[in-house]
Amino acid sequence: MRTMKKVIVLLAIMAFTLTAIGSVAYAGKAKVFLTMGTGGIAGTYYPFGGIVCSLITKKLKDSDLAVSAAAQSTGGSVDNINLIMRGQAELALAQNDVAFMAYNGVIHKAFEGKPWKKIRAIGNTYPEVVHIAALASSGIKTVYDLKGKRVSVGDLGSGVEVTASDIVKAAGMTYKDFSKTEHLGVAESAAHIKDGQLDAMFMTSRVPTPGIQDLASIKKIRLVTIGDDIAAKMQDGKPWYAKTTIPAGTYKGVDKDVPAMAILAMLCTSSDLSEELVYGITKSIFDNTDYLAKSHAAGKAVSAENALKGMTIPLHRGAAKYFKEKGLKVPEMK
Repeated sequence: MRTMKKVIVLLAIMAFTLTAIGSVAYAGKAKVFLTMGTGGIAGTYYPFGGIVCSLITKKLKDSDLAVSAAAQSTGGSVDNINLIMRGQAELALAQNDVAFMAYNGVIHKAFEGKPWKKIRAIGNTYPEVVHIAALASSGIKTVYDLKGKRVSVGDLGSGVEVTASDIVKAAGMTYKDFSKTEHLGVAESAAHIKDGQLDAMFMTSRVPTPGIQDLASIKKIRLVTIGDDIAAKMQDGKPWYAKTTIPAGTYKGVDKDVPAMAILAMLCTSSDLSEELVYGITKSIFDNTDYLAKSHAAGKAVSAENALKGMTIPLHRGAAKYFKEKGLKVPEMK
């Protein structure tokens, strides 16, 4: 009898629990969790991506979309696009040149012959300037002077390494021309220069970039000039490269303007994400650029108008809807 009572009580509890769960599921909203691939913690992508994710969450967590977004530290642009391709991230920061390579399946070994036509842009964010920082005592003044030196060309899987490879190739060299080639992130590269294990490092980031600021505060550095001849070869068939200047005084001890090259940091996603979700993400970001400007130096360059400049892949339909509502001309790409 007792056993029968226990069974009845147990069944009653189960019935109540199932009813309660059903009510919550019916009344509540399904939470949408988004991951954004960024970069190393000492670069710009990771902190900037974290701020963008906090903005998306702030604006959409209580909406019908119920979105929560979080930044993930990664190797950089190539890694990030691969994460989206594998379904391990929904959003990614990537150089606009790397996005082009992935969409068209060209140039970079990670994508060559394997075009990924599902990659889509939400919008460009801020310019990324190529830095080549060297110890002042190394004698390195131009790209050609890197020959025979110990150089970090950026993490494997990073956009930094893609750009470094383009510069070295444009100078008629290969990594074999260095006495030592390292694939390190900005923090590790700077640490190795401080310790005397490296002579120079590549970094593609906003100006100023904290890792090089820190290095310049401890060691006397020089920013290596990218000459007009190398710049012209880089731009041949690769229109995403633009000439720029790193102003004098940006870094301690660098008292003259330094000719450099720049690309753009693009926020990417997959065409698999719904129009409604990407529209909400795009609106959250570009309707609140004042928040980004106050939260991070890179955010000062972010605007709806700048978002469509230097576009190298198709916009997601949700992003396109937002920019059309803003009265902006959306580039057409196939």
